[in-house]
Amino acid sequence: MRVAAIGQVFVKATQFLSPAQVDVAEDGIRHDRLFALMEADGRFVNSDQHRNFLALRFDYNHAEETLQLTLPDGSTVVGPALGNGTRHAVDHFGLRIISCAEVGGPWAERLSAHAGRPMRLVRCATARSAIDVFPVTLLTTGSMSRLAEVVGEAVAPARFRAGFVLEHPEAHIEDRWEGRTLRLARHCCASAPACHAAW
Repeated sequence: MRVAAIGQVFVKATQFLSPAQVDVAEDGIRHDRLFALMEADGRFVNSDQHRNFLALRFDYNHAEETLQLTLPDGSTVVGPALGNGTRHAVDHFGLRIISCAEVGGPWAERLSAHAGRPMRLVRCATARSAIDVFPVTLLTTGSMSRLAEVVGEAVAPARFRAGFVLEHPEAHIEDRWEGRTLRLARHCCASAPACHAAW
C-alpha cells in the first residue's frame, strides 16, 4: 500500500495540515496536537465548537520554538510556543487527564478576538498531547470511495483528520486491522509520496 496523504495539526481544533512528510514516534506523529485551545472554564474547546476555529492555520517552528498563526484574511501573527505560563490538569472529556501550560505572547488576545469570548492557548506536556485516544489514526481510499457513493459526492479526507490515508480499494478494510502490524517506511524516490506502508 502507498500513503495517499499525511495529516497533522499542531493546535487541536484548527486547520488540518497536509505535510509532505512527518516523523512518527512511539506516541504518534511528532508534534501532532501538541497545543490546544482552552476555554475560560479550563476545558479544551468542545468538538461542536471546532468549526469556529478550522479557518485558523498554525505552523510550528520546533527549532525556534515559535508559532505562526495565519488568519482568514491572510494576515499572520508570530509568537512564542513555549508553555511556561499557568499549569493545568485538563480532564479531556473523561478520556484521560492531560497536563498542560499556557503559552504567552499574543495568543490569548488574538484567539479571544476571533472567538468572541475568552480563549487561551496551551501546550501539552502529557504523552500523546491533546490526541483523543489512539496516537495514530488510519483511513483508506476505499472507505472514502464508499462514503462518496453513499452521500452522492466526494468527501475530503481531511474531515476525518486522520494521520495517514492509505491507498487500498477495499472499503472499511482498516476495521479488520486490529491486532495486526503495519510498517511505515520512507520511500526512496524524491518525487513519490513521503512514505509507503507494508505488512
